[in-house]
Amino acid sequence: MKMFKSNERAYIDRLVLVSRFFYELNMTQEEIAKIIGVSRSYVAKLLKKAREENLVEIRIKHPLKERYDIEDYLIEKFSLKNCIVLDVNDKNEELLKRILVAEGINLLLSLVEDGDIIGVSWGSTLYQIIPYLELVPIKMDKKVKVVQLNGGVSKSGITTHADEIVREVAKIFSAEYFLLPLPAIVESETTKETLINDNIIREYLNLAEFSTIAIFSVGRLGFQSILYLAGYITDKEMKEMQKRGVVGDICSTFFDITGNTENIPVNRRVCGINITNLRNKKASIAIAGSSIKAEAILGGLRGGYINYLITDFKTALRIKELNEKFYQSLT
Repeated sequence: MKMFKSNERAYIDRLVLVSRFFYELNMTQEEIAKIIGVSRSYVAKLLKKAREENLVEIRIKHPLKERYDIEDYLIEKFSLKNCIVLDVNDKNEELLKRILVAEGINLLLSLVEDGDIIGVSWGSTLYQIIPYLELVPIKMDKKVKVVQLNGGVSKSGITTHADEIVREVAKIFSAEYFLLPLPAIVESETTKETLINDNIIREYLNLAEFSTIAIFSVGRLGFQSILYLAGYITDKEMKEMQKRGVVGDICSTFFDITGNTENIPVNRRVCGINITNLRNKKASIAIAGSSIKAEAILGGLRGGYINYLITDFKTALRIKELNEKFYQSLT
């Protein structure tokens, strides 16, 4: 410990006293000067000296710093073009989805250019585009086309709203749109080949493959998944995928936590784009929140299928935690 002479101790005591008056009691320099019987300019010199002697530590606490830090982390770790993390409570799932979708639409409007082809998927998150655009009608003068990225004709009483979502996005631009009148997943590879070799279907799928902007969410594997509820996946297939470590899907194509889509039989029967195509687009925008989806989103990030991510703060933190645990387990 540094030893001070008596006159030095008195000086240090004065520096501390003035600093406490100023920083803790919020007194003005003029008020402090009157109390200790010196000039205001001398108080200013004492405060400066206290900082130089490291007797005072000033910290600026930015209220959004944690959010910015997690955005930067995800951008750096997964080579994203941008990441938008919103501080939204994920307990109200519908509200969370609507807020994320609103941010997604704003991002789309900032990126779209004349000549773009906008590919749109479907799901419970993207469904929120419909009520959002009813509440906040948006019009933009851009010469674009809008196309469905994957089939969405339901096999059960559960509707996917796939065609409505595409139409609502097209309305923003008064654009021509193209629907895929196909199920997301069919019963056999033979059936798939027959369907996608139809001339019109092939034309629309090619348009989807060449889309410059893709908007989609990330599905979580489980018995509450819309792909399961819509009748695309059997109980047996669900249990097999769970055993294989499958965590989620994008555009109805399943993957594990590393983003790997190989050796998952269901994927061979998907009617839609090959999601590896998402790696090459100007913008592949994933709108996905809720911490229970963190593993699925992480798999999508690791697979490189996402270059713009919109999520909530709690989910972003969970993604970071899972990612760091994964790499720690490898060492």
